[in-house]
Amino acid sequence: MNNCQGHINVNWIILPGLPADRNVYQFPFKNRRFYSEGLVVEFSVGSNTWVGNFQKSPNRVDFSAIFSIPFKNNVCVIAGGVAYDVDLYEPGNFSVLFNSEVIDAFPIQEIELMIFVPFTDLVCIDSTGIRWETENLSRDLISVIKFSAELIAVETMDIYTGERKIVTIETLTGKLIE
Repeated sequence: MNNCQGHINVNWIILPGLPADRNVYQFPFKNRRFYSEGLVVEFSVGSNTWVGNFQKSPNRVDFSAIFSIPFKNNVCVIAGGVAYDVDLYEPGNFSVLFNSEVIDAFPIQEIELMIFVPFTDLVCIDSTGIRWETENLSRDLISVIKFSAELIAVETMDIYTGERKIVTIETLTGKLIE
């Protein structure tokens, strides 16, 4: 069992498949009406335990992770690039956070922010929703090099020229630092 940092008495474990003997909450991506086996996770919330089947992106994005959302009683489950915001106490109360896939994400607990990387940009979420978004940091993938409560450094790449550069962003504002 893994502990959800920031949430007392909340643990999770990724299961090898769907359990035959339990009800499973289904988390569809883009209103799909069929359910295949996705990322199967069991959550223990105090004395209550529930299992979720989180659908992955059909685009075969290879990023899955589970994070506490630092500013509410929710968890972020990323299943094959699809980011779900799930209420730990009412798992049927969830939303898909983005229309595109996420290739990286990280919480910054000390300032209660979540940073998401949907391919070429960064999106910062706080307790009120989207705090800031970057636009067109890169023509292709970006890679987060380091992050802190003050700054985020990413490496960008131009697929046409092969040029790589490091971009630094203020964590609280999303402002690019020249």
